[in-house]
Amino acid sequence: MFKNKAYSLLVLLSLAFIAIVGLVSYILVPKFPTINFLSTVDKVDSRDSKNIVSEFKINEKDDAFKVIAVTDGDTIKIDYYGKPESVRLIGLDAPETRGETSTCYAKEAKDFLVNALSGKDVRLETDSSGSERDRYNRLLRYVYLNGENINNLLILNGFASEVSYTTEYKFQKEFKRSQLEAHNKKLGIWSEECRINP
Repeated sequence: MFKNKAYSLLVLLSLAFIAIVGLVSYILVPKFPTINFLSTVDKVDSRDSKNIVSEFKINEKDDAFKVIAVTDGDTIKIDYYGKPESVRLIGLDAPETRGETSTCYAKEAKDFLVNALSGKDVRLETDSSGSERDRYNRLLRYVYLNGENINNLLILNGFASEVSYTTEYKFQKEFKRSQLEAHNKKLGIWSEECRINP
């Protein structure tokens, strides 16, 4: 009988000791909040988003970027996560403007982009067949305004010609069809005026 009482007392003391240690550790150990990372990222202020960009893969297609300038008929400047970045449109080449002189339809190509994109929010898409940037460190992208592929619109309206690369790019067939259509309609750079005065 003494053995059972001693054993019961030992079990009770052990349980009391465990309860006291648990209570003390609950009181003394600092509390760390549980963070749901995904919901936190959704609530980050856009001014702080540039800090996240360097650490995580960007999904540009879901983000909108304000066009802050148009350089020429195939290059724009955007506010890219808080800093200005030049974007070269993929798959096309627009006529060049060089100081006072310019090739045929260069001014019209630039004016088209100025009227269509200046101050507007656009979406970007990369092409897995090519690099992220060109030799001038410009972003290489497809540019979308309200779901419309601006690269294709430039070609379709004769403001630019399609450019093929070593590797076939995503919209190459579509861009070639658009160029053929613009050429057949003699639009822009395919007009009689540009053929005579390149």
